[in-house]
Amino acid sequence: AVEKYSLVQYSPKLISKMKRRQTMERVILTSSVISITTSERACRNRHGASNQDPQFKAVLNIS
Repeated sequence: AVEKYSLVQYSPKLISKMKRRQTMERVILTSSVISITTSERACRNRHGASNQDPQFKAVLNIS
């Protein structure tokens, strides 16, 4: 994301803050994907059809 703003001179502090936010977003995204995969597997073990499960739908809404 930082490369896009190369025309404007941002302070190093702001750039590091932006990078940190990017990293946090990536971590959150990864963890939500993992939780979807895990709950999907759990639902399949219980029912067979994963997305019919309300818990699975709830996890999808979070991401």
